[in-house]
Amino acid sequence: MKKYIKRSKSLCNTCLKEIPAKTFEHNGRIYLEKECDEHGKTVLDHTWDDPEIYRGLMKVKPLEREAGQVAVAVTNRCNLDCPVCYAKANDVSIEDLSIKDLDRLEKYSAVFLTGGEPTIREDLFQIVKRLKKDKKKVIMFSNGLALANPNYVKKLKKSGLDCVILQFDTTDDTSYQYIRGRDLIKIKKKAIQNMQKHSLTVYLYCTMIKGKSFDQMENIFPFFDRYSVIKAISVNPLWRLGRYNDNDFVPSSQILKKASSINGLEKSDWLESTRLLCNIEKLLSIVTQRRRIFCKCNLKCLVLRHQKNNIPLTKIFDTQKINKKIEEAYRKKSVIGFYSFLFYFLVSQVLLNFFRNKNFRLLLVKMWRNKKHLFRKEGLLFSPFHFITISTFPALGSLDFDFVDSCNFSAMSSEDFNFDPACIHRIRALKRREGSPTSN
Repeated sequence: MKKYIKRSKSLCNTCLKEIPAKTFEHNGRIYLEKECDEHGKTVLDHTWDDPEIYRGLMKVKPLEREAGQVAVAVTNRCNLDCPVCYAKANDVSIEDLSIKDLDRLEKYSAVFLTGGEPTIREDLFQIVKRLKKDKKKVIMFSNGLALANPNYVKKLKKSGLDCVILQFDTTDDTSYQYIRGRDLIKIKKKAIQNMQKHSLTVYLYCTMIKGKSFDQMENIFPFFDRYSVIKAISVNPLWRLGRYNDNDFVPSSQILKKASSINGLEKSDWLESTRLLCNIEKLLSIVTQRRRIFCKCNLKCLVLRHQKNNIPLTKIFDTQKINKKIEEAYRKKSVIGFYSFLFYFLVSQVLLNFFRNKNFRLLLVKMWRNKKHLFRKEGLLFSPFHFITISTFPALGSLDFDFVDSCNFSAMSSEDFNFDPACIHRIRALKRREGSPTSN
């Protein structure tokens, strides 16, 4: 029996008109139901189909300001033709973004270069330097083919690139053949080795495919201990957009269950970390003019790695109490409230915590060992914390405005300069391309 939970809004799968939607629970999963007057009713599992996670994230309140990050598609060309590709790279001929268009990014503090494959651009180093000149943090999505060349990575690092989000679905070439169309694991490992050599921060982005990468998920997390530059591993559902087979889809609830089992985590560890990151941002907004960086489309668990095991943030600090204190301070929106929280944190979560929590003492030891690096530009590389994340990207059928309205990513490409939320930008781009001539 359906148990309706909340009214929301979405877009019609056919005409993209804004329409009413409702979430409901059925047989232990969350679904999104919506109805267009012209094109009828559709139902699809929610991007967060686990009821506990869905309800927990609905309580998370991100900073109510514009997104501070932007995804910039610098090209639709790619040096792979992946059977799984949300961007449908190489399918149509689209003009590359001009360097002059980077002038439009003035209000964003962090720029994510996407594609296609950004390394296709011969002027990529110039693009990065241009953005760094404007004091942007620059992160690049990449399949890693070009990064297997050590000189290329050296030039990227010298140009000022801050981080690479590396497509790294699995450690098995049979699965890579299915997902990406060719053997890739040797190339991926070489790319990581090169980034390790040049101290370039790496996030591993892993698309979970049923019977392929999902079944091999446990082989990914040991890379935390093999390469110190890897600071985050994200295991994500297939984005049902572009080129994909719906039979390959694994819902976020199953990915969460498996990632939690592998890493010794509870659902509360994920929810409290995500809530805390959003709350810290709100706390800082009391004394700074900042834009939104964190949202509830990404489930994040902050962990301390020790002897190949994870200690979640919830076992180091009383995150529930910290979250309540921050939320109280934010409601007042006063500088006094800000400093009152800092005093509480120093006394309760630092001084008293030192005597009662061995995990906190372990954190201090690790920070002391890396003290000379922590406040430098490369401090993130030496942070004892790592992120384990699950990022969901709604397709048309699962687009829930309750989540999209607090998106932390705007998007821009040569096709569209409206800076819509990234998921809506991509959905509309693919709709516009229907009927476009195929590139040769």
